[in-house]
Amino acid sequence: MPPGPDPQLNLQVVEQERRRLGQRLDEVARLAEADVPPPVFYGEMLKRLLESLAAPAGAVWTRTAQGNLQLQYQIKVQEIGLDQSEETRQSHGELLRLAVAQAKPMDVPPRSGLGEGEEGKAAAGNTTDFLLLVVPVMLGPQVAGLIEVWQQPNRPAAAIPGFKQYMVLMAELAGRYARAQMLRQMTGQEQLWTQLETFARQVHGSLNPVETAFEVANNGKRLIECDRLSVAVRYARRASIEAVSGADVVEKRSNAVRLMRRLADRVLKWGEKLVFNGIRDDSLPPRVLTALDAYLAESPSKLLVVLPLKDEQREREKKSKVKKPPRAALIMECFEPPAEPQQHLARLDVVALSLIHIS
Repeated sequence: MPPGPDPQLNLQVVEQERRRLGQRLDEVARLAEADVPPPVFYGEMLKRLLESLAAPAGAVWTRTAQGNLQLQYQIKVQEIGLDQSEETRQSHGELLRLAVAQAKPMDVPPRSGLGEGEEGKAAAGNTTDFLLLVVPVMLGPQVAGLIEVWQQPNRPAAAIPGFKQYMVLMAELAGRYARAQMLRQMTGQEQLWTQLETFARQVHGSLNPVETAFEVANNGKRLIECDRLSVAVRYARRASIEAVSGADVVEKRSNAVRLMRRLADRVLKWGEKLVFNGIRDDSLPPRVLTALDAYLAESPSKLLVVLPLKDEQREREKKSKVKKPPRAALIMECFEPPAEPQQHLARLDVVALSLIHIS
């Protein structure tokens, strides 16, 4: 008669599995306390969740300030059949809205619906061949996002409550991350405005355009957190590079400064903001594009912005029918592709307001 299963061995397997799942939670908990970008956190969290549940696909959604759901990260969702038809996508969208409204964990069997849809709309449901598990990410009483996991349909029904409970633990860590991000953002905004107030006082402390340009280039670089910030001022019909961050003296005969001056001159005559983010834009005016290509051959910039300074209010007060080109521009450069370029662009716009009075 063959021996039966060893109870001690079974206990060891269960204990190893428990430790493995706990280790994944600990790893995500550390990430939740770290200052990492949302795609990094949600991506790492979702990878560990799918690995822990041995699930083939998953997605993480967050809610915007307007209440809309925004996809933060997904793994192999395209392989489970969500894009088969417009009706399939609508059905899934309705299910997500229902999950937000109910604000509690859900499990939806394969090929099943939840109620009847409104006239002209698909009913909420799971149109895939997989079991769908959905858990909300809570921020206080509000739903801040959703975690979706598509599980193999042949998994035991008795295991479903355990799957959802583990997802709830991950969702709690995601909520902790969302709270930390919100606090960092609020603190960062307060610090930024304090820095901008100090910066504005320093800039307006001198009426000399060159002195002001040096203040803006050096202190503005720190505020924007870019690699280099330069100031161009147009005298008569020609621009001049008056300040470059980190340089006590602008070597105006150097090839780099001459090419930068030519680029600033062309952009000022054009009068629009130039943004280069690593991709050549053939729709730019030919003279601007030529000057940009020449400067990029000299500069290692991966993000380059030339922002003409326009005093719209002053122009309106003059009521002149002849539009004059702006008299100054900021040139911002990042030598490595920034993770969040929009933050640099927004800060550049704010810093630009401090230089309008010399333009």
